[in-house]
Parts: sequence; structure tokens; C-alpha cells
Amino acid sequence: MRPTRIVDQRIEVHKTLNYLTTAYCLYFSMIVMLSVYDHNLGLL
Repeated sequence: MRPTRIVDQRIEVHKTLNYLTTAYCLYFSMIVMLSVYDHNLGLL
């Protein structure tokens, strides 16, 4: 195997991990915002 292919694979894995992390962060922040919003509605 040539070193360039290993580097390419690493970049692909890094991109995928980056995408998953971003998606997870967005999902988590959405849940937090929704729960806070529901909580505020409950207080009214």
C-alpha cells in the first residue's frame, strides 16, 4: 500500500467524524432548546 492512500483514508475518516460530531451537536442543542422552551411554557 502506498502512503498516499492511507492519508486519503484518514482524511475521509476525519471528514466523516467531523460530520457526525456536528450532527450530534445540532441534535443535542435542539433537544436542550426544546426542553427549555417546554419548561418555560410550563412556568407560565
